[in-house]
Amino acid sequence: MYERLPVKEYTERHAGRYDEWHKRNRFYYESVMRWFRFIVPSGSSVFELGMGDGSLATALNPARVSGIEIGPSLVAKARERHPEGVWIEGDAGCDLPTGETFDYVIASDFLGYVEDIQGVLEQVHRICHARTRLVVTKLNPFWNVPMRLAAFLGLAQPRMYANWLGMDQTIRLLSLADFEIIRTGKFLLFPVNIPFISAFVNRFIARLPLLWRLCAVEYIISRPRPSVQTNAAPSLTVLIPARNESGNIRSALERMPKFPGELEVQFVEGNSTDDTWAKIQEIAAEPWPFTVTCLRQDGKGKGDAVRKGFAAAKGDLLMILDADLTVMPESLPRFYKVLANRSADYVQGTRLVYPMEGEAMRPLNWVGNKFFGVVLSILLGQRFSDTLCGTKCLWRDQYERLAEGRSYFGDFDPFGDFDLIFGSAKLNLKMQEVPVHYKKRVYGETNINRIRDGWLLIRMCWFAAKKMYFI
Repeated sequence: MYERLPVKEYTERHAGRYDEWHKRNRFYYESVMRWFRFIVPSGSSVFELGMGDGSLATALNPARVSGIEIGPSLVAKARERHPEGVWIEGDAGCDLPTGETFDYVIASDFLGYVEDIQGVLEQVHRICHARTRLVVTKLNPFWNVPMRLAAFLGLAQPRMYANWLGMDQTIRLLSLADFEIIRTGKFLLFPVNIPFISAFVNRFIARLPLLWRLCAVEYIISRPRPSVQTNAAPSLTVLIPARNESGNIRSALERMPKFPGELEVQFVEGNSTDDTWAKIQEIAAEPWPFTVTCLRQDGKGKGDAVRKGFAAAKGDLLMILDADLTVMPESLPRFYKVLANRSADYVQGTRLVYPMEGEAMRPLNWVGNKFFGVVLSILLGQRFSDTLCGTKCLWRDQYERLAEGRSYFGDFDPFGDFDLIFGSAKLNLKMQEVPVHYKKRVYGETNINRIRDGWLLIRMCWFAAKKMYFI
């Protein structure tokens, strides 16, 4: 049943049975907690709206934790059970702290009980910095009737008469409050525990077409809408992995455009059978209007080259340009602009918008790129049309966070593309594609083995499914 009470009175009425309800529905609450642990990186600073007894926020292994709750009894529980946190008794619409910000602001089953949702979301900006993520979960409206029946039977806490808040309405309210959506989704199709069956259903069956719409919990991950930046233009490192690309080295530097910030062009050579390394050293020694640095790989593969280069890069922004120059250097300022104005946190090219030069991409490759774009869009929850375009860029401090969390995926990607895509998705970065013109190679031969590498890509999609989708 539903109770028509003010929020504070409702919270206090049921505070005495808070532990009983959570114990009785432990599988549901543990499932929600496990999902938040996947979303929020360990060591983040976390603030929870409507934090209850503080157990959810503190379970995320935060570096710093705080929260707000309107009911004094629950605040007292939080202070007793989790003295490491700063727990505030008050209304999220007017009592949020000032002068401190958090990496993640979370709200589990909270917005449905807020009288002025837009007003509260506007106040949340007070505790956000430019890269804060706001993570909201809510009950799927489809489950309102089952939950009402469960409460009538004494199986769940009586629910307060709340807002009928669907996904579309929530997204609109977030947009009105100047939050930008990163991704949305649903989870937990079977919220009660039957050994083996519940885990299988929630991990696999819940992801099937149509059935996923029936999941009990809806989520939205968003970020504060970027404001106009007035800081100095960020510096840039353009990394050029080069294997058997001797004839393209000079052209890459001569065609390098100007950028608002300082530029470092970084060659990383590895395992060439021609004179690529000698050519890089020779041409880099000439005077250029930007810094040119040269590195050699210890390992093999483009992924190893990217990791070695990015670890030594000096720029605020990190960008990859393939040495075959099939993506024109002249297009790189478009990527720079998207990152510099914070329109996205991670940017990559898509070659599948403009017409291509003849022989630039074989038909089978085009079909494969389309296929992998669709698959990864589903798996990662953000839109991709061309995951294999070599031009990718992100902020250096975001890359450093990605590298710190690389153990979640392991050293699985010889290309380097998916290491960046999967890692950025795991960090909840806002992703954006920039259309580029794709040209045919003018020197040398491709380093790609279409059969071998195509099979490896299929394996990596399954790897991503296990790590990012079937969780």
